Amino acid sequence: MTTLLANRYQIKHLLGQGGFGQTFLAQDTQLPASPPCVVKQLKPLITDAQTLKTARRLFDLEVQTLYRLGQHDQIPLLQAHFEEQGEFYLIQEFIPGQSLQTRLRQQKRLAPAAVAQLLQDLLTVLDFVHQQRVIHRDIKPANLILRQPDDRAVLIDFGAVKQLTTEIATHPDRMRETVVIGSAGYMPAEQRAGRPCFGSDLYAVGMICLRALTGLAPERQPLNPQGEVDFRQLSQRRPFLTDFGWLLPVLTQLVRYDYRDRYYSGSEALADFYEHQLHADDAAAITQAFPVDRLPLEHPPQLPTASAAEPTTRSQTATTLNQIDFEQPLTSRDYRNRQALLNKVKSYWIQGFLEHALPDQMQIILGLETQPQAVMPPWQMAAAIGRQPPQPLPLGTSASTVFQQLGPGRTLLILGEPGAGKTTTLLQIARDLIYRAEREMAALLPVVLNLSSWTRRDRALAAWIREELSRKYQVPAAVSRRWIEQQQLLLLLDGLDEVQQDSQPACVEAINQFLQQHSTEMIVCSRRGDYDALAQPLQFHDALYLQPLTPDQIQRYLGHLEIDLESLKALLTSDAVLQQLAQSPLMLNIMVIAYRNLQPDAIPPALSLEAQRQHLFTLYIQRMLSRRSTRKQYDDAQTLHWLHQLAQQMQARSQTIFLIEGLQPDWLSRRDWLIYRAAVVASVGLVFGLCYGFFSQMALSLIQAKTIADFVAHAYHAAVTAMIFGPIVGLSMLFLPASIKPIETLNWSWPRAIPGVVTWSLFGLGVGFSGGLLFDIVGHLAEGEAIRAVGQSWAAWMIQNLLPFDGVLGGIAGFVFGLASGLEGTEVETKVSANRAIRRSLVSALYFGLFGSLVGGAAGTLCSWLLNISLYNGLITGLSVGLVIGFLGAGGVVCLKHLSLRLTLFARGRLPWNCTRFLDYATERIFLQKVGGGYLFIHRLLLEHFATRQRR
Repeated sequence: MTTLLANRYQIKHLLGQGGFGQTFLAQDTQLPASPPCVVKQLKPLITDAQTLKTARRLFDLEVQTLYRLGQHDQIPLLQAHFEEQGEFYLIQEFIPGQSLQTRLRQQKRLAPAAVAQLLQDLLTVLDFVHQQRVIHRDIKPANLILRQPDDRAVLIDFGAVKQLTTEIATHPDRMRETVVIGSAGYMPAEQRAGRPCFGSDLYAVGMICLRALTGLAPERQPLNPQGEVDFRQLSQRRPFLTDFGWLLPVLTQLVRYDYRDRYYSGSEALADFYEHQLHADDAAAITQAFPVDRLPLEHPPQLPTASAAEPTTRSQTATTLNQIDFEQPLTSRDYRNRQALLNKVKSYWIQGFLEHALPDQMQIILGLETQPQAVMPPWQMAAAIGRQPPQPLPLGTSASTVFQQLGPGRTLLILGEPGAGKTTTLLQIARDLIYRAEREMAALLPVVLNLSSWTRRDRALAAWIREELSRKYQVPAAVSRRWIEQQQLLLLLDGLDEVQQDSQPACVEAINQFLQQHSTEMIVCSRRGDYDALAQPLQFHDALYLQPLTPDQIQRYLGHLEIDLESLKALLTSDAVLQQLAQSPLMLNIMVIAYRNLQPDAIPPALSLEAQRQHLFTLYIQRMLSRRSTRKQYDDAQTLHWLHQLAQQMQARSQTIFLIEGLQPDWLSRRDWLIYRAAVVASVGLVFGLCYGFFSQMALSLIQAKTIADFVAHAYHAAVTAMIFGPIVGLSMLFLPASIKPIETLNWSWPRAIPGVVTWSLFGLGVGFSGGLLFDIVGHLAEGEAIRAVGQSWAAWMIQNLLPFDGVLGGIAGFVFGLASGLEGTEVETKVSANRAIRRSLVSALYFGLFGSLVGGAAGTLCSWLLNISLYNGLITGLSVGLVIGFLGAGGVVCLKHLSLRLTLFARGRLPWNCTRFLDYATERIFLQKVGGGYLFIHRLLLEHFATRQRR
């Protein structure tokens, strides 16, 4: 090997070597003072084709990983990588100090305080690494440098990392077996089986700290029959462990044999570490203020012993204001509801949104800054806390860790500029919370909601939450009410700035009132400018501000992308407007897509900030429309027109997620609204008229007609019946609200049904009377007969001719229609797709139509017996009326309303007829993202761009 690489790096001496390469100390001769650096050469000891292929893959993965992770203070910075003469090299930052392996050889074991600091260092860096969905897989003393002069642990050698998806990160049983990589003694069982997870790294950390604390190598640690470290035996061999007993619960859970019994990630482990440390500090302070030997205690306090150390989670060590009472076990229905909500939140927001980024996007590590002055804490120290200045946090600190450290009853505000990554940060926290809730039945249920749909008329936040849970997650009202009252939810509320501007102060007031009543844990996100304009702050514990990207972060990020961005890099050094836009992670990624492979003269200079942003979005749209990876189902003009219409309507209603089943008549102009109402009246009247008139009369004709004349007479009666009763029933729809509310799952509630039964039974009685009256009048006039006998009053005639059959049958029809108001859900639906609520309403209508036909048939049969009329006449009439009324009442009207609205919108060019196909197409073009059964623009800024875009 040459002593000078790339005409720049002067090799000094060998530092070490492993199975896939060698590491050298070198000097960078092209920098002042020739600072030291580390050169890592890919050079496998075995050179067969398969080994070389594996080595190159691991090397490329290490390059990509280090470029992302090197911003953390405890991970070496990757300065360069290159290929020379067929060999591959990494140039990394040199970390002065000695490895933990060398330190342990010198000292055998470390003091408990030093081990506690080591554990904190390792969990801090693993919290960051796991947030990037990366598993190190080879954490051991040789890969830890104790940096001088601060003696902090730095994690090196990322050559064995594995990038994971959300499912595999904490469920290694769902991963295919991989090549086993790691070091003996520090690999848990699942890693030895080729299925590593986050807990595998945590196991290695626990074994390292046990070795540092006890001086015993992993193979010398006493084990119990289950293959776990036996802390009872260990405490007998190392009695001094009880002097620092608060560490043992954390270490115990880190080294559990089954990965499901360990912490699921560095974030949870770090939070539990801080909590145990805090309790230990509090106990020490009390002991110092009130020495035990001066207290008249019959039973002095017992320090925790190693033999009693059991895995303890944060939820077990803290008493929260909103802890769930699980003395009574969850019922099977409660468990299904809980799991259904968790699965939906994870599927919608983590797998469907967080893990589907823009093309070519790499995650950028955001700087965090605490801003306690932005909130008003709910205790009396608010004035003192408000004077605290903003405090930047170390780069790489995760928002999830900050939230965990707030403790029980925690509330957090996340602030940032447009496109700063607020939603991404919120969802990263949600991901950790979901994993914990999946493992612990006592953990709160995290749910993501967007405040954009909140309006002044909602007032109480609890009612709005119930409505959102129903619309977005199909949670029945009874279930959501119980969750809210029992404080089982952890609310993740995005988009405070997306609430209509005049309603934002009222929304903040509603949130504060809700917290006073429920003490629910909560996170709220908002643009900084909108929040600063509010007079009343949120009564939260703390606030985080997402700092803009620095010029160094921007250039490093662009340098890591393997695409032609030279023109953009050059302009970013000279164009102040582009520099300002690039401080937003969203706009930086839009720039990467829009300006890739462009010549410098193709990028317009000297535009205003807003004009440059709009130009960027225009280029982005052109790029996405010209993508060849998807089949072009719509021409560009159609696509842009419908996206413009969609964005306008969503912006006007402060909507973030568009649900097809959520379409409402307020999308229409006044004229179109009248057309829609007329269409609903006509469609309902047509359905009832055809079913009741045609079906009943023609069915009777098949039974009773003996001649052609009889058949014609029945056809005549069918037409008259349809023309009379159809419009009456259709016009009755005007008494219902114009809005569309899909039917929930088929479960029954009498308290909900009784008001509807009473109201609609009386209404049905009136419809039966009026319809029968018209029918008899028309029939008698057509035949030239007198309507009533001479001297007979109209009241007596109606009681004699209408009440016994038409009135009773109308009342029965109203009764069936009213019964439908008692339908409610008791279980959270597990399956979700676009427009599923309308399809569910149709299914409910069909089922209830069958039920209504049975009720109507029984009533018609009873009437025929009491009135001594034809059994067939009463039975068939009752069956037909019950069938159609049951169908309409239990979802049929909803479906007809939705159909009428869709037809009106399509005819007016507001939406395509096949909404699902178009929205899926827009998702493929990366204008929208699919979240459960709904769709949202990839960012609010893009929605605003489409909403103001002029049709061309």
